[in-house]
Amino acid sequence: FDASVAHFWSATQSHIYKALENLEADASGTDQSNLEAAVAEVDRLNRMVDGLLVLSRPTSNDGIELIDVEELVAERVQLWAALCEEQGIAINGEMVVEQADSPRLTISAVAGRLEQVIDNLIENALEATPHGSVSVRAARHGKSGVEIHVVDTGRGMNDQERNRAFDRFWRSERNPTDGTGLGLAIVRRLVEADNGTITLHEAPSGGLDVLIRYPGATATDGE
Repeated sequence: FDASVAHFWSATQSHIYKALENLEADASGTDQSNLEAAVAEVDRLNRMVDGLLVLSRPTSNDGIELIDVEELVAERVQLWAALCEEQGIAINGEMVVEQADSPRLTISAVAGRLEQVIDNLIENALEATPHGSVSVRAARHGKSGVEIHVVDTGRGMNDQERNRAFDRFWRSERNPTDGTGLGLAIVRRLVEADNGTITLHEAPSGGLDVLIRYPGATATDGE
């Protein structure tokens, strides 16, 4: 899956959408429902191709910056707040600091990666949580590292599911969806590209607790 594949799929997708739009003009009843299903399937295939492209590309450490985790978490939670409210889900962000004058929680990472990670995990949490809450908590890990928990009160995963969840194309039999089965595989790749780790745990509520840990930022990062 390289640039030529991406170009081919983009052109193919454009033709498919155009054909579906032409058919939609004269469709009604059952035909309309079939067309909507076809559009949804093309959208799913598009997400899958995008995911495979992310997984196939070599990760780069160009553009490493000093990332303020506290600021970033607060920003992402605020961004998702409207959608959560619409779905009747409470969302909150919590920064656990040892004392008021403690150094801020920072990591060294390529700009944009952590945003993608948190957005993906919040989206997954919402899909698994028909009602209840989602929380994103950042705290110090060790002397200078940072850990981030994304916790939901949804259906959770059993031991076997948590062991398989990072496999490409894996989807739980208890949750047949139109997803691609690549979401957590992509998240793990992005986390590990910034020298982090990601693990899945049972939350106290019975939902899922996704734990990400990053080493502390170095003094020269962001200069």
